[in-house]
Amino acid sequence: MITVNRENEMHKECALAYMAQHMDQESRESCAKIKAAEEKFRQEKSKEQMEFFEKLRLIYRKKEEICIYFGWQAGREMCLSSCGKEQFWFPYRDEAVSGYVRMDLLEQLPEYRRLTEMEEELLKSQKEADYLEFKFYHEDQESELLVISHYLGYLEGTFLYPGIKPGFSENKELTAVYLRRMGDNAYIGRAEELLKV
Repeated sequence: MITVNRENEMHKECALAYMAQHMDQESRESCAKIKAAEEKFRQEKSKEQMEFFEKLRLIYRKKEEICIYFGWQAGREMCLSSCGKEQFWFPYRDEAVSGYVRMDLLEQLPEYRRLTEMEEELLKSQKEADYLEFKFYHEDQESELLVISHYLGYLEGTFLYPGIKPGFSENKELTAVYLRRMGDNAYIGRAEELLKV
């Protein structure tokens, strides 16, 4: 269990570092705006509202962690299954990278469902409009972290599986498309750097 926890922590560190490193200007502005809104919220709201807000933030952090772990594992699984002889589907040209990730499977996870239900219950007990800005921001974060983690899990598979899976052969077409779709030209050929913590 200690090994699994450490691996999950490493995946989380990698995903968050990747997100920070590749954040565009709009994302940086959104992040700064939400931090300013949180600070203002802390100054203006009562102690009870702040306790509620911290509970909500904890739920969001836990959901984001699940997205990272789920996405990373799903990326490794996609890497492994993409080397098979069967026809393998993946998004092309105009399709979103998020098409690689199965949100429907994530939403079936018991812990993710439980946290979503807790979030809904908490928001019902308050004036939801006060928290919508934070809710939308964290939903965007979840989605972004899920895609990033899937991508990093896939890249990890391309380095990991040749040495431990007999008969593994990287699907170079899929790797090239994935790198291109993530706009990660700076890391083509140097992806192992992303996996060092």
